[in-house]
Amino acid sequence: MLYPTELRALARRLTAPPAARQAPVLTLTLLAWISSVVTAVALEVRPPALVTLAETEFVLADVIVPEMVMIDTADEVQATATGLHDRWGRALATLRDDAGPLAERLVAEGWALVSPDATAQAATRLLPIEAAARDARRGFWGTGRLRVQDAAGVRGATGDLMVVAGRVRAVGWVRDRLYLNFGEDYRTDFTARIERRDARAMARNGVDPTTLQGRQVRLRGWLRYAGGPLVDIVGPAQIEVLP
Repeated sequence: MLYPTELRALARRLTAPPAARQAPVLTLTLLAWISSVVTAVALEVRPPALVTLAETEFVLADVIVPEMVMIDTADEVQATATGLHDRWGRALATLRDDAGPLAERLVAEGWALVSPDATAQAATRLLPIEAAARDARRGFWGTGRLRVQDAAGVRGATGDLMVVAGRVRAVGWVRDRLYLNFGEDYRTDFTARIERRDARAMARNGVDPTTLQGRQVRLRGWLRYAGGPLVDIVGPAQIEVLP
């Protein structure tokens, strides 16, 4: 679905609401904790969610974009470091203007999807917004650039970011790892893998993966192969239990 190491930028434009386009000042709190004031014409968001403002580059927290988007805004925009890092060690920041959080706008318009590394709080807020954009086929959901694969036929290359839906056929421990199997043959079919400590953390936060046998779920994560296609589950944004 997404190819993090081979993403190609195709410009898309997301326009802020006219009522919010009034103050031609951009106030930044940069990741280096330096404040400055510049004029904003457009914000460039590049894969996976890189934003450049005043020649400073940071990664937008909680979302991933598959292709470059340009966001017009003349509002006051504030970028704030979260103190968190993604799995590649890059510092994460949030960005908002008078129209609201940038992450929510990108997801609502279908130009981004919720990151597997999103916090539990962010996932609770953003996943329903993503679902609405997906159902309405907005943005990249309408072009096929973003899609949900059926667990019965997962296709992709190692490192691809996948969203997969299917019914869990079997759940079982192998040493300190919990496996969610989606097919009859775990050696060739799609599987999700969870470390014991992560499974316990998820159970404390309301989703006990040991109880998911027979349930319909939607997963997201980076694809790898261990016999068949496999996704490692490490955080709360990666599992959605469906009706």
